[in-house]
Amino acid sequence: MVLMSAYAPDDGTQGHTPYYYKMDVPVRVRNSISYGRAWQLLRSRGAGSNATGPCDPPQNANSCNCSAAVGAPLPHNPGVTDNDDATAMPRCIASPLCGAADDAPAVSRHRPTTTAVSDRTNWRSKSILLVIDMERTNMRFPIGTCAACLRRGYGKAVREIIRVLLSLREVNTTLPVHVLASSERYPAVEALLTSLFNVSFLSGTAPPVVVPLWASKWARGSFAKLRALTLTQFDRLVVLDYDAVVLRNVDHLASLEAPAFVYGWKCYPRRELRASTMVLQPSLDEWREVCGLIGDPSTAIYDDLGEQAVWRRLYRQRAVHELPAGYAALRTADMPASEWLRVHIVHDAHLIHDVQVC
Repeated sequence: MVLMSAYAPDDGTQGHTPYYYKMDVPVRVRNSISYGRAWQLLRSRGAGSNATGPCDPPQNANSCNCSAAVGAPLPHNPGVTDNDDATAMPRCIASPLCGAADDAPAVSRHRPTTTAVSDRTNWRSKSILLVIDMERTNMRFPIGTCAACLRRGYGKAVREIIRVLLSLREVNTTLPVHVLASSERYPAVEALLTSLFNVSFLSGTAPPVVVPLWASKWARGSFAKLRALTLTQFDRLVVLDYDAVVLRNVDHLASLEAPAFVYGWKCYPRRELRASTMVLQPSLDEWREVCGLIGDPSTAIYDDLGEQAVWRRLYRQRAVHELPAGYAALRTADMPASEWLRVHIVHDAHLIHDVQVC
């Protein structure tokens, strides 16, 4: 298990991560009150960094922040590159969407009905996947772990699932949508969502959720997404966090090479793989490797103690196809107003709703 001695904040208002230091205590960072992920976005810049300013540097919706500068020295950390230490990122390969003049290929509004049977079968093997894990011990601290708290947490999750399903309907997605649900289940709610949105809830198709000892209690619920690798009935999965909002059609993601992620910033210049949007090709071999990584304390990355650390380790010796920033945009992203018209997916993480960059 990762030890607290690995992290030593220098004072009560500044640090590299919320995960070891007073995570449940509100902290004043400049002129904002921040908890958990919000603090991380504001202050996780790496040991020795005195950088200030927005966590996401100026960029466009089609910017690919890794493949445009692979191995470049990181500002504020002279002599240190992405590949120098235990926080190394997987090698990035620019996807065809990087830097595209229009990164929204034309997509039919309706699922094809006159194509060959083999084509239709291939289309069914591609899907959008949402993952929800309502295990009481994995609830975040603002929700709590009591029985009433669990119902409140479930209600909040369902509201956000409805929002992403409405957004997918609005952009005329033709991909089937599945939900991988675990722990607390409410069949009546699932039946209603199925009837309203034609969404399918997967049951009995994935192994139990395993949360490692090194996990941040803030990120315990995220490890359920790793089980997407076991869904080998699909050739491609576009995995979205259920707190995402889809602004433009993303069906074309299912035709990309996998794995594909957005390379973003914990807080510039600290990189992260943004697992809120992923293109995966399920693989039992990769799942077995994931099981080994979950049980290994060295998998933990000091400011990334959720499942994103596992994805980084899993693909560290391989390569990841990079998606543009507009496929996992945070509302704090520094983009011109005109560029927001080209954003495909907003990761509307609740804890950055009140973040103020001063």
